[in-house]
Amino acid sequence: MSGIRVLVAGASIAGPALAHWLRRRGAEVTVVERAPELRPGGQAVDARGVAKEVIRRMGLDAAVRAARTETAGAHTVDVNGNALETFRADDNGGDGYISEIEILRGDLSRVLYDGTRDGVEYVFGDRIAELTQDADGVEVTFAGGDRRRFDLVVGADGLHSALRAMVFGPHERFVRHLGLVLAFYSVPNEFGLDRWLIDYQAQGSGRSAGLRLSRTPPGRWPCSPSPRPTSTSTTATSRPRRTCCASGWPAWAG
Repeated sequence: MSGIRVLVAGASIAGPALAHWLRRRGAEVTVVERAPELRPGGQAVDARGVAKEVIRRMGLDAAVRAARTETAGAHTVDVNGNALETFRADDNGGDGYISEIEILRGDLSRVLYDGTRDGVEYVFGDRIAELTQDADGVEVTFAGGDRRRFDLVVGADGLHSALRAMVFGPHERFVRHLGLVLAFYSVPNEFGLDRWLIDYQAQGSGRSAGLRLSRTPPGRWPCSPSPRPTSTSTTATSRPRRTCCASGWPAWAG
């Protein structure tokens, strides 16, 4: 693979992770990201089993552990807030309900970027506008006007990938909704949460709501299954707030 020129679209998690391994195998890697810089935020990513081994082999174990949320565990509670079950982060060798390695998406993105930026070209604030493939490679035109040639182009730009839509067609042709909506938002830490999260699941409805402390203040999160979304994400993310409040846990999810 030495000398092969690879363009990766997307600088969140998959893109920089792929860039790490391609660079290790001798490829010349460029990562293009339409955002002007790394995008912060996102929810917790738990590393279990083989994922921990991959992190170790990437040489990022210390950096990932230093950026952990340090969540100690979780309590599942009833409608009155009484603890029903307790799960610790060190249960099952650290691979339990709450992983010993839990890191926010934005922090993991930063670790991957810091671990690759010296050997990978990152282009922020640009995107692939057009590409043409032939037997020898791919001609790429960027929105900023540059034209470059690569041996391989990889789309790692999210669920609604603009690159995949460009190559294979609109994502509506391929996405199959499962009838589940998750909403994450910040609220003041009125419950004095520290390193433990709390989780409530309404019996029979499939709805759930939870709260945890976040290092990006205030603190979070409720989530709820909902019928297949038919509107924008703004409306869809407001629906779980209402359904959680109707689930019998209004004092915690309102």
